[in-house]
Formats: sequence, structure tokens, C-alpha cells
Amino acid sequence: MPTPDGPQFKEIQSVRGVPVRILSDEGMASLIGKKADVHMHTPATEQLGRPIFSVLVGGRVAGHAESIAMQDAKMKVDKKELERHLGNPTGGKTRNTFVSGVISAPLTSPATNRLKIRPGSMTDAETGEDVSSGMSVVELGPKGPFYRP
Repeated sequence: MPTPDGPQFKEIQSVRGVPVRILSDEGMASLIGKKADVHMHTPATEQLGRPIFSVLVGGRVAGHAESIAMQDAKMKVDKKELERHLGNPTGGKTRNTFVSGVISAPLTSPATNRLKIRPGSMTDAETGEDVSSGMSVVELGPKGPFYRP
């Protein structure tokens, strides 16, 4: 697990007064093979102008990534947070929908099916088919989320 302010981080930014530690290649390599939950860090994405994903291992933030690949991926929903989101008239953001899986090394052949992630659902962006379970690989990165069945 990466340690704060170690070589595992290539960049540290402050977003809303909270440090966002972007994992280096070394930091990502230390997480390969670990089960993780990942979600988009919307405030960091908006402030930094590029997609930033929070990587949680064992329920704790291990760091943040600009791109990540995961095997045996499926949707994981925090039901309490989803109910809070759906009950909020402003549609305020909450951490309610995660991609859960095993962190893998960058893929040699990229996933090509575009994935649409919405609160409480994951669907194929073209067909609208529910793909919330049974995805072999999910890639989250600068071009958006993609999956391989």
C-alpha cells in the first residue's frame, strides 16, 4: 500500500483543501493484484481538467489515478449513499457507484465497448444493455470508461 508523500505518488494537488495524491507507475504497480473499488473523483476532475479516479483498497483511499485497468469487474453500489443522492433535489454528487475488481497492469489490447456509468447502474453506452456484472475487464482513463465482456 502506498505511503503518504512517498515515491508512489507523482503529483499531489489540493482539491477543496484535501490532498489528492496521483499514483506514480511505481505506486500503481504496488496495487496490481489487489481488490479495489474505484470511482470518479468529480471535484478533482473538474479542478484539474482531466479524469481523476479514487482508488479504495480495503475501504481506504490508496491514492488517485488518471487511468486504471481492472479485471473481474462488476458494479458495487453503496445503497445508503445512492438513496441520499436520489432523495437530493439538486442531484448532489455522492460516492454511490463503484467499479469493483482486481487492479491489473495496463492492457496490451484495450477494451473497446464504451461503458456508461450512472448512479446505481452500468450499461453498454450503445445498446443500453445492463452490464453491471460479469465484465472481464474495465478500463477507466482519459478517453472515458470502457469494458470487455
